[in-house]
Amino acid sequence: MILMLVSVLLAACTKKAPRAQSGSRTPTTATATSPAIFPATTPTSARPTSNVNCGIVSVAEVNEALGTAVGGRHIDNSNLPATVCTYSGGTAAKTVIIRFQTGQDNFTFADDKASLSSNGQQITDVSGYGDEAYTSVLTAPGGIAVTTLVARKGDVVVLISAPTALGPVETLMQKILSQVQVQG
Repeated sequence: MILMLVSVLLAACTKKAPRAQSGSRTPTTATATSPAIFPATTPTSARPTSNVNCGIVSVAEVNEALGTAVGGRHIDNSNLPATVCTYSGGTAAKTVIIRFQTGQDNFTFADDKASLSSNGQQITDVSGYGDEAYTSVLTAPGGIAVTTLVARKGDVVVLISAPTALGPVETLMQKILSQVQVQG
């Protein structure tokens, strides 16, 4: 069940090709119930960021930040420009997923957030992580909570999904974002 929940999160974040930066898209006015759906910033460059890959965070760093005991790391580059790093915890309930997506802008970030929300996810905007961020917590049968934090820094979106509280996930996100070098 946990693997299915994580799969739903990743599927919702699966991207189509980055949008052309033609300037022809007009943001929709945000509603009173979702004031941050379309941030007022302009789109970022669609050029991919060069240093974003699974090597940006080691198994030891994941364990230290999250208080987990994950083992090996599996890297999936089959849906570029997205890279999914799966840190095995022995069971689906103990697995950590970190996903990097380059070539993103504030519009695609808002679209993905709205997609999760329309699928019934409780989304909460948070600040202090790159240009914009939100979090979601899913509770699986057995009471296991899977926390997901998604942040955009420049043209990079980072998703962390882990069976732990938000605090440790925030710590890992700060570490990852501090290493993301956005090309301008």
